[in-house]
Amino acid sequence: MKRLTSGRVQVALHTLSQREGPPLLALHALGASHLEFNELAPHWPGPVFALDFAGHGASDVLRGRAYSAEQVWVMDADTALAHIGRAYLVGRGLGAYVALMLAGTRTAQVPGALLLAGRGLAGGGEAPDAAQIHADRAALRRNLDAAATMDAELRPDPMVFETESHHRPVRFARSFAERATKLVFGDACEPPPPWWRAAREVQSAAHADDGGLRALTQLAAADSV
Repeated sequence: MKRLTSGRVQVALHTLSQREGPPLLALHALGASHLEFNELAPHWPGPVFALDFAGHGASDVLRGRAYSAEQVWVMDADTALAHIGRAYLVGRGLGAYVALMLAGTRTAQVPGALLLAGRGLAGGGEAPDAAQIHADRAALRRNLDAAATMDAELRPDPMVFETESHHRPVRFARSFAERATKLVFGDACEPPPPWWRAAREVQSAAHADDGGLRALTQLAAADSV
């Protein structure tokens, strides 16, 4: 495990496999950790690195500042990418949203990204909604209680779940999809959140509803490194 400085915290970058070939950076779902990619790692023909976002896994908890995908967690992923160099991305849930933003920002360093469904994918929708805000607050209380019962080594900071109410505007997501070199949507997401649908429309040809394994192989086969 390598500890990297991302803003005011240290984040943990794990090496899941070491092979000759194009590197892969894996970004986990909300409330999860690098461990959810242990089964996927053997299928990638190159080194696989998996990040623990701030507030998750072996990374530090954020103090005195709110978590956000657009600022905190995309900075964590960018820090990991800077350490690794040119790499493909795979993101699940929250990690898929972060992977989209990084793929559309670091186009020279990210030749492709695989987006998978998972927790934290939808966020709070396109725009504020009173009923949704009430539901999100109730869900946050349940998440805080549930997190308190988790194993200490795997327990995320309960406040990370507050981000499930953060809005994800379609125009914002589409702007990253338009700049990304290649996006692959690896598994079905029902119902798909608006930002996911918009990104798929931009790169509709790059789609494979097979759980992501074949899509991941497609990324590797297309690599020209």
